[in-house]
Amino acid sequence: MLKRVLLSEADLPDRWYNILPDLPVRLPGPLNPVTMAPLQPDDLVDLLPHKVIEHEFTQDRWVEIPERVRDVYKIWRPSPLVRAERLERALDTPAHIYFKFEGVSPSGSHKPNTAVVQAYYAAEEGARRLTTETGAGQWGSALSFAGALFGLEVNVYMVRASFEQKPYRKSLMQSWGAQVFASPTQRTEAGRQILAKNPDSPGSIGIAISEAVADALSRDDTKFALGSIMNNVLLHQTVIGLEAKKQMEIMGEYPDVVIGCVGGGSTAVPNVTVVAKIQVIAGQPVVKAVFAGGYIDATASPKADVDLPGRWVDWEMRVPAPSWISIAWRDEDDPLHTGARSALGRLLKDVHTEPYDGPEVDWASWRTFAAALGDHRLTMAGLRPDLWAIGHSTATTAAVIQQDGTILADSPESASLAVPRSWLSAWEAAGRPAPETYTPKLLRADDGAGPAGWHLRLSR
Repeated sequence: MLKRVLLSEADLPDRWYNILPDLPVRLPGPLNPVTMAPLQPDDLVDLLPHKVIEHEFTQDRWVEIPERVRDVYKIWRPSPLVRAERLERALDTPAHIYFKFEGVSPSGSHKPNTAVVQAYYAAEEGARRLTTETGAGQWGSALSFAGALFGLEVNVYMVRASFEQKPYRKSLMQSWGAQVFASPTQRTEAGRQILAKNPDSPGSIGIAISEAVADALSRDDTKFALGSIMNNVLLHQTVIGLEAKKQMEIMGEYPDVVIGCVGGGSTAVPNVTVVAKIQVIAGQPVVKAVFAGGYIDATASPKADVDLPGRWVDWEMRVPAPSWISIAWRDEDDPLHTGARSALGRLLKDVHTEPYDGPEVDWASWRTFAAALGDHRLTMAGLRPDLWAIGHSTATTAAVIQQDGTILADSPESASLAVPRSWLSAWEAAGRPAPETYTPKLLRADDGAGPAGWHLRLSR
């Protein structure tokens, strides 16, 4: 039995595949955070290399991979497709399980697939420096590697909590010549504002992005690189799937199911991740362990450190403005998936504010209580750096309460406004329960409208 498929360098794709022309409807692009109009290529010329901007907006189905990029790809590509036969035996399954192993790249992940491209185009245009953000350090490592290949200085703003927790990631970036800063820093106005309010801020991916963007815009010889979220990143990552298709043909099989890792969306859309260990006992699934603070972590948010239980199915992020939103709903009559975008727009424009008249908000207790309600309109947002918000939104309304106790809504008469108010009253009546008093539970979900499954819920 063939255990792995290794392609030759001659099999390396010479084009990336762009899915946008093949979608049933044309997806709207992000909005300019200043004008709130659809983002245009000219809005990004001071921030990104011209070819990267071209990749972001192109409607061409196929985009040629430059020969110099292919030469670098050949350091580790094509990556192997491996038959996981021992996993098959452990699961006692008749299924054939394969995995595409991207850990053979110099930085140990799939992220150099786009980092090399962005560094190449920046160098071709005469840039001397690159700036970027990183959470755990995977993306920062990839860009540090790519920058070294093309003689670029790389400045990485790493979320402070990860900077302190993961010293070896920092060392890896530095070994490729990058400068790594614990964000928030005193180097940018965004960082200084955060530190003035909270000198011990652990940072966030939103803050790190803000600092990297500010750094890039402060110098003419610098470009910004982003490792997820953007269309151009998804384009560059299609090299994985193009190789895998050829490898599956060699195996004489075609996959029934494809499972991808998901974070900021550079490998899969939509972004839904559930961190839980589930075992089937007597034909029934049982939660054996949950992670991230003792409860389920499920999120498609662009923030790397969100630990709110929930099922996020749509999100929007404003770059360079550090604001984002994740919603747990998607209307059937919304083929363009604009729910998150419109909800965030309403909370950022002409917003109604009012103080929460209760005691100081215990955020860990409040967010777990709100999530445990299982409301399908649950919404989480970050409207200001280092300040999260949780609430309720619909296709036409939105309201949230922030960590500082400020309640925000699209209007004083918003239908969504009454919902977090009622949640807060119920939370107070319950005695502000601690997160550790909840236990995970699986509830059967089979309404006959779709495939049967299970809901992951928290209960007390």
